[in-house]
Amino acid sequence: MDIWADRIFPLITEKRTQKVTDLMMEEAMHLPLHAINKWCYGKNKSYRSYIPQFAKYFGVSVEYLLGETDDPAPASGGVANMNGLSDVQKSLIESVAKMTDAEAAAMYALAKTLEAGRRGSGET
Repeated sequence: MDIWADRIFPLITEKRTQKVTDLMMEEAMHLPLHAINKWCYGKNKSYRSYIPQFAKYFGVSVEYLLGETDDPAPASGGVANMNGLSDVQKSLIESVAKMTDAEAAAMYALAKTLEAGRRGSGET
């Protein structure tokens, strides 16, 4: 088992003891049906692509789940190192961190469109 599995499976087990079903967790994290059960029994390792959802749902940092730190607490606002950003940029990041994946993907597409428009007009 890898460090990520060593850290996520106890969190799943803790939720199960609190009478939270796999289906409830899957719905809350927008995961495929039966995904948690398949991961826990080693039938699928696609869980790595859902690390941000797990971190947000369980209230831990992505870095903790990946074994990069032993501190499970997420960074302030759930976003690491926002030094040097304007208040507007910080607010935007904090808002995006609270969005569903679909909402965040739409916001990302909009940002890329705005960026391409700036490049096309010669702005930096």
